[in-house]
Amino acid sequence: MFRRSIFVCMAVVVAMLALAVPALAGGWAVVTLDSLPRDVRAAQSYQIGFVVRQHGKTPTNSDLNGKPLKPVLTARKPAATSRGGSGMLMVAGPASVASKGEETIRVEARQEGAVGHYVADVTFPSDGVWEWQIEVPTYYVQNAPNGNEGSSAFFAPLTVQPAVAALARAATAASEPASSTLLGLSPATLRLGGAVLLLAALAIVLYSQRGLVGRRRPARSQ
Repeated sequence: MFRRSIFVCMAVVVAMLALAVPALAGGWAVVTLDSLPRDVRAAQSYQIGFVVRQHGKTPTNSDLNGKPLKPVLTARKPAATSRGGSGMLMVAGPASVASKGEETIRVEARQEGAVGHYVADVTFPSDGVWEWQIEVPTYYVQNAPNGNEGSSAFFAPLTVQPAVAALARAATAASEPASSTLLGLSPATLRLGGAVLLLAALAIVLYSQRGLVGRRRPARSQ
């Protein structure tokens, strides 16, 4: 029993040392963003730049195996759920739930500029709140916020606004009731009808004046 306990303790120590080896050997890195794009809108492309620093100091283009580093940016928009009650959207009843499927995007960043600097071209397909992260393969990321651990740096969610085209369509739809015409006729039809009525009125006036001239003509002397 005693020997078994010693064996278990030794196994635990070995495992802990094995996990500590990558960090001691330079297997950790930090990811620093250049800046965040402002007014992010769906269907528009944005460049997100960042720097990978080994040990938090030395910019690097290589992973721990000596191969070219290939960071990957992934983003996820959770399925939207609306539930009746508690101020949420009522769908069909108190217990009704409506949901849209989860959306994800994955973009491999490219090395650009100085050593360790990468750029990812990102296009969010829809508006909403997107959770996103940058994975640095083979490295242990130490500056991952929110207590996350692993090879990815996690960042604050991005709120993506609706696409400009969607806003234009919404504005057009909102203005349609105000521009509705008489009897549901289109403006072009009304203009054509107005022109026809104007011509008819002009013809009536001319015909009436011609009749008046004929009646006022003096009679010939015998």
